[in-house]
Order: sequence, then C-alpha cells, then structure tokens
Amino acid sequence: MAVRRIESIPMLNHNCINLNNQRVIWKPENLIPSWSNSDIDIVKTVKCIIPFELLTLMISIENQAAHSDEFALYLKGNYKDEVLTVFQEYILPKQKVTGASVDFEEDSPVGFNGVIHRHPGNLTTFSGTDAMHINKNYMFSLLYVNHQIPTGIINIQLQGSTKRVQLALDLVMQYPEVKHNLDLSNIQRSIPTYAVGGRSNFKSMFLNENPTFDDEDTSTEEDRKEFQRMFGQFSNGE
Repeated sequence: MAVRRIESIPMLNHNCINLNNQRVIWKPENLIPSWSNSDIDIVKTVKCIIPFELLTLMISIENQAAHSDEFALYLKGNYKDEVLTVFQEYILPKQKVTGASVDFEEDSPVGFNGVIHRHPGNLTTFSGTDAMHINKNYMFSLLYVNHQIPTGIINIQLQGSTKRVQLALDLVMQYPEVKHNLDLSNIQRSIPTYAVGGRSNFKSMFLNENPTFDDEDTSTEEDRKEFQRMFGQFSNGE
C-alpha cells in the first residue's frame, strides 16, 4: 500500500488540503475517524492459569529421570472467555531425548491439546526447533526451565479462516489452598511503640538511643533536620 505524503496541513480557517496537488475541501465529514476512538481491544497476551501440581511434577521427573536431558508431557487445556486454563491431567509419552531435543514416539490422545517440555540449560525462550515442531502442532505450549515455567504460547483459531494466530501467554500459577485448624488471630501486626501518644522523640528514635516517651518533644533543630534528610519529610511530632 502506497503512503501519500501530506504536503501541507491547513489550520481550521483554511478550506482545503493539498494531497499531491489534489484539492480536498476541508469539512468535518471528510475527515477519517481517529483510530484512538476505535472500539477494537488490542490483545497481545492471553492469561494462562497453571496448576501448581504441574510444576512439582516437572521437578520430580527432572530429579528422578531426566537429569541433564529434555523431556515432555502431553497436557489438557481449555480456552474460554480469553483465559487458558491448564488442567492437572497429563500423559508422559514414550520419547527419545537428548540434552537438546525430544522426539515423541506416541501421538497425543484425543483431548490432549497442549505440551510442556523442559530446557535443561538456562534458555527461557523457545528454540527454532520448538517453534517448528512443537508450538505449531498444539493449541498451547509451555516451557519448563530451572524449576520454573517462564514461557508459553497459544494458537487461536481465526473466525472464518483456517489460519491461527499465535500469542504469548501471561502465566499465573494457581497454588492450592492448604486446609488447617490454626488460629490465625495469633498473627497480629505490630504497632511501632514510638507512635504511642501521638508524639515521638526524634533523637532517641533515629540516633540509635533507647526510645523515650516524654510528653514533651526534646529533639533539637539538628535532630529535626536529620529526620527530614532521612525520610524526605518534616514532622513536628504532633
């Protein structure tokens, strides 16, 4: 698409615009509506909720079997209301692995539309091989690196088209709520003792001396300046 250079832009009291020597009458109805007023919601990422159990499972497999190699699991997920929810269901398929590759020897069963695989190094982004052979063939793909799941993508089908658009995932870990019989009222927020009575002794508080609670503020002007320097504000102690 060619872009025409605007030779001159008139003020409101002018009556035309010069577009490559084409005179156009300056009227409000001739103006193109601003894109800033569009109702289109631009989406660059999709929220993804991951069960904490999946992370602990990946750590367990890494420690028990994978060591310095890659490995992968088939996953189930559901994309609804602009959120991808990953379920706890998983399959560990037969696979041939090295420190830089994983080759599935079993296809994913029906309903398993996602994959998570491990990078044994520190690479927290998908490799070119990942993009071609994993990310293109599943609805979503997650990456596990160093006891974390830092990266993911989702492929969303375009309405009325056979094509899909690939977006990054905004990953949110869902931690289980631990049931207990603890008395949570035992945890109480401490109130600074120097605030008792609404007055404070600047010298004792901020010059490493024992706090005092005199009714009369005995701090000097030098103490006040030191307080102001340290905390960026001035207080009269009232």
